[in-house]
Amino acid sequence: MESVVVMKDCFYLRDSRADVGSNCQFWSIKGYTSNVSDAQVFSRKEAQVKFNARPTDMPLSKEHVDKLTRLRVDHQYVSWVDIEDILELECYYIVKRNYYDGNDIFFSAEVGFTYDFINAKVFTGLEIKNQDLSGERYFFFEKIDTQFQSRLAFPSQSINKRKMIQGAGIVQPKVKKCREYYRCENCGKFVSEDNYFTQSVSFISKCKKCK
Repeated sequence: MESVVVMKDCFYLRDSRADVGSNCQFWSIKGYTSNVSDAQVFSRKEAQVKFNARPTDMPLSKEHVDKLTRLRVDHQYVSWVDIEDILELECYYIVKRNYYDGNDIFFSAEVGFTYDFINAKVFTGLEIKNQDLSGERYFFFEKIDTQFQSRLAFPSQSINKRKMIQGAGIVQPKVKKCREYYRCENCGKFVSEDNYFTQSVSFISKCKKCK
């Protein structure tokens, strides 16, 4: 029972200002990452403090995120093989060029193509050479190298705030509204944003503070 309680009290911090393609970015020891395995884990108290300080750092329940991850491969960490260098007995993945989800690779699957690595189809070098795959349409990646570089990613469309934030015990911080003030061109006094723009649009030369 104790391990369950501890796990429910763990959170990742998502940087909600920007995603990488459809994947969330999370806090990590070295900055930000879309690899959930590298994401820094916070207690509920720690996550709430970070959230209060900056509402764009959104805590998400680790328990819920871990259940909804998917395998992806970032093209920056794998090297493609020229079709002339493919060995008939080796295994490869076929990738469609210039199709990315953020940095993630678009793999050939049993039907069509997929970004989800778990559904990518493996081809032998002989199968590739027997197909008309020359030209500039495809990349070829070695199976072992590609599998080694696969990572767990979490799609932003899978976020359920009710379950992952409020339901996990995180309180939404109150955002203070900052009122802006402008100097009246007539009297020089500062007036609220509403009064200033009403004055400008209506071509009124005096604000409410003008005598």
